[in-house]
This record gives sequence, C-alpha cells and structure tokens, in this order.
Amino acid sequence: MLDACSTSWDASGIVMKNRVISGCVTVTGPPFAICCWNLGITLPALPSTLPNRTVSNCVPPLVCCNGEHLPFPDRSFQRVVSLGTLEHSLDADALVAEAARVLEPNGRLHVRTVNRFSLLSEPHVGVWGVGFVPRRWADAYVHWRSGQRYEHHRPLSVREIGRAARASGLRDVRVNAAALLSADRARLGALAAVAPAYEMARRTPAIGRVVRWGAPLLDLEASRPPEPGTA
Repeated sequence: MLDACSTSWDASGIVMKNRVISGCVTVTGPPFAICCWNLGITLPALPSTLPNRTVSNCVPPLVCCNGEHLPFPDRSFQRVVSLGTLEHSLDADALVAEAARVLEPNGRLHVRTVNRFSLLSEPHVGVWGVGFVPRRWADAYVHWRSGQRYEHHRPLSVREIGRAARASGLRDVRVNAAALLSADRARLGALAAVAPAYEMARRTPAIGRVVRWGAPLLDLEASRPPEPGTA
C-alpha cells in the first residue's frame, strides 16, 4: 500500500494495522510505503514528525519524491491513497497517471481532494468563490480579497477528477462528495446545523450526484483493470 501525501501532517495522521488511514482506508498489511512530495522539510527530518508505529511489525519506508514521477516499478502496490494532495500538484493528470501505473491489476486508488466549485470558502486561504474565477485570475482575485497569494493551489472539479482517472486507464471510476471535516463545519458558521442534512443528502444516490458538484471535498475511487485473460 502507498500513502501519497503532500506534507508530514498527512503522514502523521496514519493509524496503522487493521485500522483506517486518516479516516478513509483500511490497511491490509505490507508492502507499505509513505511517499511525500511538495514537502517543506527534508527527508531526514520526516521520520521525527511521524508516530512510532508499524504495519504488521514492518516499519514503512519513507520516500521523498515528486508524485508526478514516482520512483516505484509498475504494479508495486495493491492500494494507493492520496489525501489533500491533488490540489497542490502542478500536473494533477500526471499524478493520477502515476498512481495508476504503480497499482497492481485490480488495485484500488482512493483520492480525497478539495472541490474547485465548493460552495464554502477556499480552505487554504479562506476566500469564497475562488473556484468560480478563471484559473489565470485566481491569484489576483485572492490577493485582492485577502492579501494572500494563490500560486500553488489548483483544486479540480468533479468532471476534471473523473476525466483524469479515466484517461489513466482506471475503471469503476466514482467521484462523490466526501464527509465534512471539522474545519468544514467551522467554515459553515451559523449554518453548521445543516451539516447532518448534508451528510444524509450526499449518501442518497440521486441527491448525492447533485450535491457533489458544490461539496467542500471530493472522494475519488477507482481501480486498475485486471490483466487480459484473467478474471
């Protein structure tokens, strides 16, 4: 299993062995690796930021690399997980393609990422409406509204995420609204009371397909096809 994260904070949220990874994915055992890119720290410093845990008595290797060019052979992992990383990539299509490449046949990909067209404020800068502005104007818009820069964020829409997965040869592609995080609930402010209704709506098939277009976070689930001639 490969946990592809953009910061050491993502990696430190991993709960090992037969539990869940950052609330999303069950760990089934080695091989397991943590791959970090877009890091502001060096690889030697990374282990000190992580909890002292193992998977099936195996210490996961830490690899600092560019997620758009993963240093792993084809078909290396049964599962690839990426939480809060896709929106920081300069080439999200390449990142998804690399995740597909290192998956074994029938391997699963899970990505959780910010929705470009979220109806809440952009979580990295706290400015509303960034996703509805043409991307070439987004930095200027954020700077005008808040004085911050927005040069290294590129959230994707439901359609863009699904298209990237299908272009990478993945199948069973599903892009759905993700559960609200505590930070999302805080951004709701006085409207926090609607959170239970949102959770119910996103789980309802027909309604969920509409809700996902303006959801704060999106979950991508997809799998690599089996080898020709195999079940």
